[in-house]
Amino acid sequence: MPLFSRAVLCCIVLSVFPCGAAAPTPQQSITGFSPVSGVPGTVVTLTGTGFTGSSVAWVGGAHNASLKVLSDRQAQLVVPAGASTGKIAVLNSLHAAFSWKPFTLAASSPAFPQPVIHSFSPVTGPAGTVVSVAGSGFTGASAGWIGNAHDGKLKVVNDGLVQLTVPADASSGQLALMNPGHAAFSPSAFTVSHVVVGSGSSSGGGLSSGSSSGSGTTNSSGGVTSSSGGNTVSAASAAHALRVQGAHFVNASGAVVQLRGVNYSGFEFVAIQGWDPGDPSGAQAGQIGGPKWSAITAWKANTVRIPLNEASWLGYSCTDSSGVVHNPDPGGNYKSAVQTQVNQATSAGLYVIIDLHWTAPGNACPMLQTQMADSDHSIAFWTSVATTFKSYPNVLFELFNEPFLNFDFTGNAWSYMMKGTGGAFSGYPATSNSGNWQDVKKPWAIASYQAMLNAVRATGASNVVLVGTMQYSQDLSGWLLYRPTDPLKQMAAAWHPYPTYGTAWGSAAYAQPNFAPLIFTEVQLIQAAGYPVIATETGDRNSAGTVGAPLVSTVTTWADTNGVSVIGWAWDSWSDADNVLIKDAAGTPTDGYGVVFKKWLLAH
Repeated sequence: MPLFSRAVLCCIVLSVFPCGAAAPTPQQSITGFSPVSGVPGTVVTLTGTGFTGSSVAWVGGAHNASLKVLSDRQAQLVVPAGASTGKIAVLNSLHAAFSWKPFTLAASSPAFPQPVIHSFSPVTGPAGTVVSVAGSGFTGASAGWIGNAHDGKLKVVNDGLVQLTVPADASSGQLALMNPGHAAFSPSAFTVSHVVVGSGSSSGGGLSSGSSSGSGTTNSSGGVTSSSGGNTVSAASAAHALRVQGAHFVNASGAVVQLRGVNYSGFEFVAIQGWDPGDPSGAQAGQIGGPKWSAITAWKANTVRIPLNEASWLGYSCTDSSGVVHNPDPGGNYKSAVQTQVNQATSAGLYVIIDLHWTAPGNACPMLQTQMADSDHSIAFWTSVATTFKSYPNVLFELFNEPFLNFDFTGNAWSYMMKGTGGAFSGYPATSNSGNWQDVKKPWAIASYQAMLNAVRATGASNVVLVGTMQYSQDLSGWLLYRPTDPLKQMAAAWHPYPTYGTAWGSAAYAQPNFAPLIFTEVQLIQAAGYPVIATETGDRNSAGTVGAPLVSTVTTWADTNGVSVIGWAWDSWSDADNVLIKDAAGTPTDGYGVVFKKWLLAH
């Protein structure tokens, strides 16, 4: 559908005013805000009316709060450093509105150091052994792990020494120390002496922390190896090594690489739902075992993203919201199937993004998108995944799919998501195969981006790590300020540009991603600070008869001009009206979105 000209739009949208005249500036009103207290940096969501055109926000005596207008009825501000307890105000060029109650400035949360484990002694022993751990930054440590046991008794002797008692349920694996903001993992594993370790296999079976059996690409993990393809896979991954250099990805030769590719969805939901024990990918691309790689490369894609489920990878039993107990790996083949797909993609000359897509705290089953990764399982997931694929320099790790901290949350959302400090969750969404959606009111702790990144680096993995962002990875406004720290400087920002919420297909607004136009500036600021940006998901309309893909055309054109990588969702032969790229295993593009995205890929 052709877009209206600016003049015609003026007459339609502003029909109550003379064409060419400006609409009157509205009088705002603030009807509520949340949270009602917090520290500097807290993101406060305002509800009310007339926010369109507002550009200034106050918090108490501070008149420099960062303001983002989400709609005429909703806005967000960031509490500035100089804020004081007092009313919130929103101002435009003619009017101001004040909240009827004050925002309370809370005392700043204590800063916790990044702990580092240098050594520990003894290196082996049964349950009850007291292990002396030497290092730094131990002040404030509150939890200790040994292997898969998260209940080690901890005594902080001083900032450089702690004593950790091996609990009865410990398994051989890395030691870990946690404080409210950070985590540290030991460079080597502690061996629990009463655990029998079979020859050539990892201790702990399917819940191993992923100790490697040797060099090359063979990794022992519950008896499954990742050596499919042997030296061919090793050579292919080395040839397609990827690194971060400033604001760009570069290959083994140092040439700048734009990642362009597709998502293969299936591993995040098929196994946990028990659909097909024989194939945990569920044949979502139209053929058993995964996508047809020759079809993907025929589109000239150079990257595939594979979303995973933490329970299926780790293999622990879980319970859904209807009380049904699930084996999340019913075929006992989840890891081997994922490793096969990674090896096949690598042999096909592709870069691979491993994405932690579905998670859930405690013994809940990850059967939908939860707000954020969890401390119960996500650290163990990344420890295992990073150990398995750290010898694959073509593999990237996307630490979590799409955070959203506007559900059962209080505090500083950015700080909590990135650093694990200044916030708390009071519940999480859950469901079952019968669709029993629930808001489970139970406090739980996240695995922050910093904690997950630390877990990856503690394995010795130097792979590129992708860090997502707020509002389902669509709002990058606080990414630079709160970003985690990577000692290897191999980190990039992940962005999910989808059409603006609530807009009709074919409208001018639909063709822009959420938070446009400011989102484009935020991407450029991240790049200017020395970090690449990759859109690991995007999508558009693909129902039968659709012509064109307005949003994806906007995103890909802008990405080419600004050096941004783009991965389309999804290489699956589904009948959905949106966000599907193919009709069949051979890679026949869907109408609209599929045709446009394939054309963009082929142009490179």
